Amino acid sequence: MKAKSSMMLAMAAGGVFTAGAMASEPALSSDFNAARVAGYVYVNAATGEVVRTTSASRIGTLYWQNDDIAGSCNFFYGQDRPTRDTVATGRVKFGSGVVHWGDVAGGADVNGYDTAYASNVGCDTLGTGVAGFNLINVFIDDYDGDLDPGGSGATGIVGFILEGVAGGDCTLGTTLFQGWIYTVDLEGSGFEFNWGATDLDGDGLHDFAYSYEFEQLQATAKGICGPFLVRPLSLGGAGSATGCPDAHDWFNVGADLSDYVGAFWFGGGDCAVPRPYSSFLMNLYGAGTNPCDLIDYNEDGLIDFGDYLEFLNRFDAQDPSADLNGDGLVDFGDYLEFLNLFDMCQ
Repeated sequence: MKAKSSMMLAMAAGGVFTAGAMASEPALSSDFNAARVAGYVYVNAATGEVVRTTSASRIGTLYWQNDDIAGSCNFFYGQDRPTRDTVATGRVKFGSGVVHWGDVAGGADVNGYDTAYASNVGCDTLGTGVAGFNLINVFIDDYDGDLDPGGSGATGIVGFILEGVAGGDCTLGTTLFQGWIYTVDLEGSGFEFNWGATDLDGDGLHDFAYSYEFEQLQATAKGICGPFLVRPLSLGGAGSATGCPDAHDWFNVGADLSDYVGAFWFGGGDCAVPRPYSSFLMNLYGAGTNPCDLIDYNEDGLIDFGDYLEFLNRFDAQDPSADLNGDGLVDFGDYLEFLNLFDMCQ
């Protein structure tokens, strides 16, 4: 289905973080749960458009990819957890911020990103969204949790709030949770940003981080939610993301990433036990022409039957926008090219 709303709001995320005492230890085994991807959601920051679909969106050049969910046993991290023992763990039940870090080329532009989570919040089988259930991602410069636990010298660049995100599926029971992958398109919104050039660990790449935080302001009871866990490239995972460790940093106050508790992990590498990896899903997109944009004729972020009908209209009218192979003609070759793109972009 398709809906329009002002779903995304940019928020300030400046300042330098202050780390506390480090406590590196495996997270409790009860802090991860099995999840399935129920669908995909495309969010356009420039227009406020929100489109729910069954396939991933393509919004430019994908240059940093950390999304190997299957490699981490199809689990997500129960960051918000109503039953957490706050005394024994030193971690809050709700409102925390968790940070994962990696390496990227200095100065690289970010024109969009993918973020993903699972939850049992509400009874949102169709993924229409739960009012008051919000996801926050903050992007951070000069962060390397291995060298500087808690990122005492790091600086927040920008953060984004996804408001009223899709919730859980109450028909799944208590052992499987519903998950969603959001593609946030920043192109033309004025919220595009780029990374600095500081190389903290001397590997020739810039050190950066990203965080996940959830606001549970919904009318229904608070539930379990958190980011998808993925297997990082450095440990044999799929994708192109460099510098990702098998660990994350925990902050009890997600709003400004303060009250640092420590680094946590699960001892990843064995799905039979299970022990997933502790890296969070994140894909980064830069500027670049997306071939799927060529056939999104109705500009709704989807490639579907409506675009096919519009292509036929333009093809019959010999409209230059139907010249998909760029040879100056609108002919059968363009029809075949449309079919190839249509199949690729589903």
